[in-house]
Amino acid sequence: MVHRIIASAIFTGYFPFASGTFASLIALLIFLTPLPENYFLFGLFVILFLFLSIHPIKKFEAYYGHDPAEVTIDEWIGMWVSLFALPIDVVTVFTGFFLFRVLDVLKPYPAGFLNRKHGPLMVLLDDLIVAAYVNVFLRIAIHFGML
Repeated sequence: MVHRIIASAIFTGYFPFASGTFASLIALLIFLTPLPENYFLFGLFVILFLFLSIHPIKKFEAYYGHDPAEVTIDEWIGMWVSLFALPIDVVTVFTGFFLFRVLDVLKPYPAGFLNRKHGPLMVLLDDLIVAAYVNVFLRIAIHFGML
């Protein structure tokens, strides 16, 4: 049961449609708590979720197949990394959410390449790469006053 709670990000993976978007929205709500204000603790929190999710994702892939829609913990982690150590304001948060969802669907290289590979690390890595793209884009946009 615990692996189901973790891999599906508290059952958001069972949402009947757009489970990744729904999970990202829930992750965004968690992000808006005071925890992200302490970058060190929030970084440890994200790393903990990464390690705790590997075995549950492996179990889900064994049951549902490669990178199943029911696995949404990768969306949580990706959403958090997308906004990590950035100013928390409406424009940045909305832009980060929107970009993460778009890029998670488009899977720019090497995310798409990794998405075709099997295993829990690949499930996580494609979202982490997309999240890194989003985070860097947001930093550049903020630096140049575009956000």
